Amino acid sequence: MTAAGAAGGRGTGRNLVVVAVTLAAALALPALLALAFATPAGRAWGDSVAHAVVSWEHGPWKVLRGGLKWITPPAVAVTVLVTLGWAWRTGRRRAAVLGLVLGAGAFLTVEAIKLGLVPFPDGGAGLSRMLSGHVAMVAGGALGVIVAAAPGRRRVTTVVAWLLLTGTCLGIIVSRWHDTGDVVVALAIGIGWALLGRVVTMTVGRPVHQARQARMARQARPQARTVLVGVVAGLCALGAWLLVSVGQAATTSSPTQTLVASALAIIAATLVLCLAAEATGRAAEQLGPSPTNRLTTPATSRRATSRRTEHP
Repeated sequence: MTAAGAAGGRGTGRNLVVVAVTLAAALALPALLALAFATPAGRAWGDSVAHAVVSWEHGPWKVLRGGLKWITPPAVAVTVLVTLGWAWRTGRRRAAVLGLVLGAGAFLTVEAIKLGLVPFPDGGAGLSRMLSGHVAMVAGGALGVIVAAAPGRRRVTTVVAWLLLTGTCLGIIVSRWHDTGDVVVALAIGIGWALLGRVVTMTVGRPVHQARQARMARQARPQARTVLVGVVAGLCALGAWLLVSVGQAATTSSPTQTLVASALAIIAATLVLCLAAEATGRAAEQLGPSPTNRLTTPATSRRATSRRTEHP
């Protein structure tokens, strides 16, 4: 066997290991979090947060509830349709289809679990029936938009999507529609779909030109900014766990403490979801050109026609 063949075999083996680990994480993360929130400590966490926000249920917070109920669904639908439509129109059809499948899959999986159509472990706490559909909708929309966003605008799109998703999750808890477990597990299902999209990009696609492939590989490497965001997400998750565990050990139920822990947990989950979506979107650009990977706008058509007219 040649050195190139041996290196290719090792590369294929490493790729299969990465695919297997990513797939296992996508399937295991939501279930493990659901079981964690079904423990007595997880239930006490949810009860304490509900107690902390009970006085915010009335007054100005009703405006927040109305906005989440009536404004969020059409806003998410319009944003997703415009983004996917633009990706399709500009020839980035694989990105549009992948964004649609991942976003719809994240949302419909949560709804199917709530209806009992998909078995899901919840430790007997009934959490599977209480998952937040609003969080699933916004998370699915953010996932689809980030994956299908134009490469030059994906970073800005990711930041905006993260802010809106985090705000929605915090607003739902403040409005007392759901507790922390309902929100975080719904986000974990979105993370699972983002990881599944990454598996697709690692296993499917047509080869592209060698020079272009090398350039895309350099662009897709983890940057210091991405690593920093991952570290921040990990620290937020660790802080949430420490706040809850310290409170349990001290047998003190501080509503402020558990509310801060919920905010940190949500920030960590939304960061991971948006980071995974951005990585999937970057990797989707390496799948090669779509069957009609040309920008067929009226302006380009007119320019092409004029060139043919001037140079017969």
